[in-house]
Amino acid sequence: MELLKVLSTVITSLTTIFRTIYEWFSKRKLLRHEEDIARAGEARHLTAGLYTRNIDQLGDALQQYTTVVQETKDELRALIQLFHLTNKQKRNTELELLRRELKTTYASLRLHFDNAGFKDCAHFIKSDLLTIIIKLQKNGLDDPDEYLQALDLVTVRQHELRTGINRILFQMQGSLTQSYS
Repeated sequence: MELLKVLSTVITSLTTIFRTIYEWFSKRKLLRHEEDIARAGEARHLTAGLYTRNIDQLGDALQQYTTVVQETKDELRALIQLFHLTNKQKRNTELELLRRELKTTYASLRLHFDNAGFKDCAHFIKSDLLTIIIKLQKNGLDDPDEYLQALDLVTVRQHELRTGINRILFQMQGSLTQSYS
């Protein structure tokens, strides 16, 4: 009888010990799972923040570059039409300012276009405009139509760049929206 009481007490004690250990492991596992969920949420939030910043930066880069290219084209068209009415020194000074602004803007934004896969398009736009500027500085205005056709080619490439990057921005925004769903 006494042995039975002792065994009953031992079994009850062991059951309590094992239950306590099991509950402790269960709570620990649950806490780890909650921590993992919290870390994943933080990571998703940080990633979304970076992704949003990338979208904004690429959009800003496109806007800035497009503005400089458009202003350069407009100035070149005006210079071509008024070429013979302007002083050579003043004309060359203005062409030099256009050249510097275009090169500086392209250099500061090039990384965005490289990362978006449009480095060639942005580079060709810059190169074509620089070629027009250099020819106007060196050769003068031998054939105005040639320069205007070259500016039209820049417009086509500018449209390709803008359309392509806008498509990428739309895809990035769609991916970001899906990640929040």
